[in-house]
Amino acid sequence: MVEQFSSENSFDQEGSGTGLIRRLNLNLLYALEAILQGRTLTEAAMLVSLSQPAMSLSLRKLRRYFDDELVVYSKQGKRVTALGEALRPRVHRLIMEAGNLFAFKVDFDPATTRRTIRLAAPEVIEAVYLFKVAAMMSSEAPLLNIDLMSTDQKKTEDLFLNGADIVIGSENSLDPRYDNMQLSSIELTCLIWENHPTIGEEMSIEQYLEARHVDLSPSAETDMITDWIPEPLRDRLVCVRANHHAAMANILENTDLVLTTNSWLAQRLAHYLSLRLVPLPVKSKSSTIFVQWERHRSTEPFMQWMFSHLIRALPYPYEQHPR
Repeated sequence: MVEQFSSENSFDQEGSGTGLIRRLNLNLLYALEAILQGRTLTEAAMLVSLSQPAMSLSLRKLRRYFDDELVVYSKQGKRVTALGEALRPRVHRLIMEAGNLFAFKVDFDPATTRRTIRLAAPEVIEAVYLFKVAAMMSSEAPLLNIDLMSTDQKKTEDLFLNGADIVIGSENSLDPRYDNMQLSSIELTCLIWENHPTIGEEMSIEQYLEARHVDLSPSAETDMITDWIPEPLRDRLVCVRANHHAAMANILENTDLVLTTNSWLAQRLAHYLSLRLVPLPVKSKSSTIFVQWERHRSTEPFMQWMFSHLIRALPYPYEQHPR
């Protein structure tokens, strides 16, 4: 917990929340997060080591300040109000930022740091790229905690509100409110069993459309693959759907199925499985992969260290630098 301080400034719900920090006892933020997280008020009190009367008092103060019930307890359970739901990620983010502030150091020593880093990316980028980033970081910073977060079609803002240090994705995920750096470009290619019965080193449009395909299920992350397929090829026959890219690749062996995927993943899978790459019969547009971060953190030594590892882990040569 931290010491109380106050001010007459108001709280800007759409902004950074600094008005709330100035006017309220900052300890109430911890109480509010516990109230929103716990199933009962008693459980919320236990989460922050308060007595139930003290937590009840905190809830009354919070309700008075926000002029909202925030949570309603009944025999049926707990109901969080619309404002409470909107506050949940923002309060969580403020608490993490407060923790980072009090732990902040100008110098960063990878050998001794015990902080947690949260990297958000689509599943396919995690599988072919972030695993290498995490391994390199862990080797240099053995006490560092690394949390790989799935973007799972979430908005970039929500990922940062939920604690992400960086967010990696295609140009479709770029948010102008955050700084960004281009990492690389990815193109589509086809992946088939190395002894495919009908497809050789090249494939015609007719062969592609007549072939049986494996694809991601509609509920999976499709932004990185399906949206890039050229228009003439979108009437393909999809016979098998899977939830993960790795599962799709394993299905290919000993079949006549075709997987359309990004070149990073295809090359990695072909290295480990009995598969080979075949170019698309129609050239697809490439997609540019970016990393985004909160602007005020650009000069942190920790962030600069992380950027260097992101660049070193790229599958292809890279010469750009964070801006």
